[in-house]
Amino acid sequence: MKKHKALLIEDDEKYAALLRDHLTNNNFIVDVIYDGLNAKKRLKNETYSLVVLDVMFPTIDGYDVCKAIREYDAMLPMIVINSVDSDMERIYALEMGADYYLCKPCNLRELTVSIQSLLRRASLFIKEIKEETEAKEMVFPFGLCTINTERRQITKNDKIIDCSYTEFEIILFFHQNPNLPLTREAILKHVRGRTFEIYDRSVDVHIGKVRRKIEPFPKRPRYILSERGLGYRYVPLGTKDLKESQYR
Repeated sequence: MKKHKALLIEDDEKYAALLRDHLTNNNFIVDVIYDGLNAKKRLKNETYSLVVLDVMFPTIDGYDVCKAIREYDAMLPMIVINSVDSDMERIYALEMGADYYLCKPCNLRELTVSIQSLLRRASLFIKEIKEETEAKEMVFPFGLCTINTERRQITKNDKIIDCSYTEFEIILFFHQNPNLPLTREAILKHVRGRTFEIYDRSVDVHIGKVRRKIEPFPKRPRYILSERGLGYRYVPLGTKDLKESQYR
């Protein structure tokens, strides 16, 4: 049976040991860190199938860690644990990007079932993405760049450009819907693979990063235009009747 790799972020060493042993017994290889400061750095250096995050830290806001993880990887399954058992806390955790919220000390059986559900969902989504990608053209121009969907690479002037999962999926979504106004909700739904409420403008941050990669002048975009009060529109090179007033 394939072993998954989990990142456990828990400042209580005894409770971390309990969770680590439980995850290990359920076929996980577990990395443990005792504060959230190095979480993003660890995610850049390692590939994980799951994050279990305790948001109660003495020196930092654990929800900032949660949000940073979600912005870095839109699809990484993440379970938040917290000693506070309230609807408001649970809702806030989901707003910040958690997939599940469990009250600490959590029921280990509930933790196991939640993990199984998340991994099953992630597996199905990856399979769908793979099938869709195989059915589409593998290489296409996008702005000043060339996109290779098979390798999931972006090149510019024959150099590979660093690109996150979220940025790459946004580019694919624009490519699939040229010249159409796309709402922020539609963009995030495509990236996350499910519906959810929009509580911030994180999509604007990702669009800004994509523009810096593909636009000749990111502050005066030519390809990804803002649709005021709605979202964005991708205008490919060669589109007819593109007026100067459309540049935003």
